[in-house]
Amino acid sequence: MKVISVMNEKGGIGKTITATSIAWILADRGYNVLLVDGDQQGNASKLYHVIDTGEFDSISGLLEAQLSNNINEEVIKRCIHKDNVYNKVKKDNAEGRLDIIPSNGYLMNTNIKIAISENSGQVLLMKNILKKITESEFLHDYDYVICDCGLVLDMTVLNILIATDLLIAPIKLGGFEADAINDLKAQIKNLEGFNSHIKVKVLFTMKQKNKPTEQIEEFFKNEHDMFNSIISRSVIVEKSTAAFLPLPNISKNSKVTKQYKSLTDEILEVL
Repeated sequence: MKVISVMNEKGGIGKTITATSIAWILADRGYNVLLVDGDQQGNASKLYHVIDTGEFDSISGLLEAQLSNNINEEVIKRCIHKDNVYNKVKKDNAEGRLDIIPSNGYLMNTNIKIAISENSGQVLLMKNILKKITESEFLHDYDYVICDCGLVLDMTVLNILIATDLLIAPIKLGGFEADAINDLKAQIKNLEGFNSHIKVKVLFTMKQKNKPTEQIEEFFKNEHDMFNSIISRSVIVEKSTAAFLPLPNISKNSKVTKQYKSLTDEILEVL
């Protein structure tokens, strides 16, 4: 089981669309996928119509149960939601599956509880949760775990990063991208004592074709480990968020969906 996380500290850069699209495409290719919503806004959960789950049937329930050493298969089963958009529309003969650990506003309280806890394993909660999920007999053997992280390095995101194999850092050209990426890489370096193998790759999102952005693109390619795939700015993405549906469900053959399929190809090569 490989863990892929999507994070950057800048909003409006296609973070959630990236995580939810990759999860859908992997499941469509026959993999068993677990989508983890690590953002208290719960946007990834909303796109898959897993909402109003409350504090106990979400990522908060898992983290707090692990924090208090009260986690068991019943808690895990309650917090992993199989009833979602992907599993409803997939073909009967499709081999892949996509399950979701949702999030909601209660996650803010969970972050506080973890931060003030005296539990010595407070930064290893997600790593231990995923280990228990892997060992559970009643669950699918997940090939990939896709995590949509929040915008700040809170306790939930910290836990996710420590369990991560590949971190995708989306950026939109035209702002303070260099600072954001450098800050993120510095934060990852500080976690080397807990996770020394995490790989960080930068992804251009919402790209518009013009000379200034092409110049910035060249600069980034020289400074950072980049994906070759680039995600264009597209009205289809806006339609996806407006409809509260994952991008590949809105349009299977749009340019931007094909770009995410190309990105998925690269991810499979990296991992």
